[in-house]
Amino acid sequence: MIAGTGKQAIARSAGWLLVGASAVFLVIVARRHWAGISEIALAPGQWLAVAGLSVLYGLSLLLLAAAWHWVLVFVAAGPPDRAHSLRAYTSSQLAKYVPGNVFHLVGRHMIHRAAGMPNKRLALATLVEVLLMLAAALSVVAVSLLADMPPVLEPWSGVVVTGLFALVF
Repeated sequence: MIAGTGKQAIARSAGWLLVGASAVFLVIVARRHWAGISEIALAPGQWLAVAGLSVLYGLSLLLLAAAWHWVLVFVAAGPPDRAHSLRAYTSSQLAKYVPGNVFHLVGRHMIHRAAGMPNKRLALATLVEVLLMLAAALSVVAVSLLADMPPVLEPWSGVVVTGLFALVF
């Protein structure tokens, strides 16, 4: 556990530094591609669709954050209150866009660690999350194969789909 306010302040500062680095990275990439970005000409209905889908994406993050909370509960990572789990998950998502695609996991770990949750349980929660994402992806693949099986796999369709579902469950 992180004891004392000094270590908590360091962890909090490191978290904010990670958020700041993510924002700077996004600005740098946007500036690098500004010529192409500025040429995008969307009709008002398309802008409305982009706005609506952005809101929908934000709401979907809340569902993922709620799932993260239940993963923490499942692995007994400590008594996280739901608000803390939601804040940790949503605030660390910006770091996903830093090259390497692991800093959102690191940031979330640091936020929870600063709240006193044990490292081993947090690592286990992250492993469970990754395995659940893999299971979800394999489920989508299995359903997609059922919907449109490639001709080369048609004779084996039952075996392929059953194997994918067996991997997931």
